[in-house]
Amino acid sequence: MTTRQSNHADPRADGIRSVTPTRSLLAAWVGVFIVGCTTVPSPSDLTGRVLAETRDVARGEASQEPPGIEGRDRLSEDEAVALALWNNAAFQESLATLGFQRADLLLAGQLGNPSFVTLFPAGAKQLQFTALLPVEAFWLRPRRVAVARIDLESASEQLVATGLDLVRNVRIAFVELVLAEDRLKAATQSVEVQERIAELTRKRFDAGDVAGLESDQAAAVALQSRQLLERQRRDEKLARARLRQLLGLREHDSLPPLVRAAIPAGPPIAEAELFRRALAARPELRANELALQAAAKRGQLSKAEAFLVGAGFDVKGSPTGAQAGPGLNLTLPILNQNQGARARAEASSHVLVRRHLALQDRIQLEVREALTRREHALRELGLIQGRILPALESAANHARQSLQAGEASPGVFLESERRLADAQVLLAEAIAEVRRSEAEISRAVGRRFENP
Repeated sequence: MTTRQSNHADPRADGIRSVTPTRSLLAAWVGVFIVGCTTVPSPSDLTGRVLAETRDVARGEASQEPPGIEGRDRLSEDEAVALALWNNAAFQESLATLGFQRADLLLAGQLGNPSFVTLFPAGAKQLQFTALLPVEAFWLRPRRVAVARIDLESASEQLVATGLDLVRNVRIAFVELVLAEDRLKAATQSVEVQERIAELTRKRFDAGDVAGLESDQAAAVALQSRQLLERQRRDEKLARARLRQLLGLREHDSLPPLVRAAIPAGPPIAEAELFRRALAARPELRANELALQAAAKRGQLSKAEAFLVGAGFDVKGSPTGAQAGPGLNLTLPILNQNQGARARAEASSHVLVRRHLALQDRIQLEVREALTRREHALRELGLIQGRILPALESAANHARQSLQAGEASPGVFLESERRLADAQVLLAEAIAEVRRSEAEISRAVGRRFENP
């Protein structure tokens, strides 16, 4: 509720002294209620803030709302991340849960309504009524609002963590689809090569140059390559469907061709430095710290809630005229000092302290695992690029030259081409593993991984 203040003087201000005590009580209560109302963020403001924070952490910069994929010739990895943050239904559902914390903030800011007790006249009994006002709300409300605000901030940080999970999943799904496309292309080429080898072997068998066993083996290998091709087609469809689901695309939206990034490379990264960055950036740690602050404030609030005070105003009729006077309703914390709520707040603080240590251990493990995977993938990538591919390319060139010179059979040339295609698949798998490990590093650190 937004407080509105008038710039004009109230013409009835001069008559305040003539107002009856009952009207004075009601006016004071309404005034306190209006002044006590607080302005809370709207769901759209909170949603936009969480989206902006997620995008800043995940991409390093904020961007406008993506219009969709209509008219896009190609789709890059960063564009896919932006689309997922705006379109993914599960992430939007998580954002919608922020409304519960907003409602709790509204509830914490509300003041208790005054109550009226009326005793009707009967016989000699005169009319009597009493107005009661919960006075303790005036000093408990700021503490309750503070706790609710911290809970709201903690929930926002948890949503940022959910957004980082989505970013990581989209990047991995993007890499998996690129790898599936490379495997499908290599499987198609392998089928062509194996069928040509099987055809050549069959012709040589018909000519009596090879035995029937060799011809049958070549035919069986060709059939196996055809089966592998069907499997790769299935995997490519599944990978495409998985990426489409993460991007939140509709049925009629076609996924444009993916932009393939450059081959990754980079020196090893110090684990201690990444761990330091993770401790500073991970939203889960910040959310737990905020929850710990809220638990401490709840402990203080539970002590104050043991004292309940109500202000009263009593009016009753009498033969000589109406009699009115103030009163006080005080709850004495003799039998109950709100020990249960205080113990619960203390236990919550102990749990959150230990959870903070557990989060640090988990983050360190995630950083170490992602770095180990990246280092291993980079070594494998270097081996394939530096030794395996050059050797197979040289062998394929020699086989091609020998075939042109009539010194080698077409089967030898086709076999060298097949091995080169298999090495290209190994290269694509090594690149994908590096990309996957870097996506995991980004999630472990809490911000986008910059390849040094």
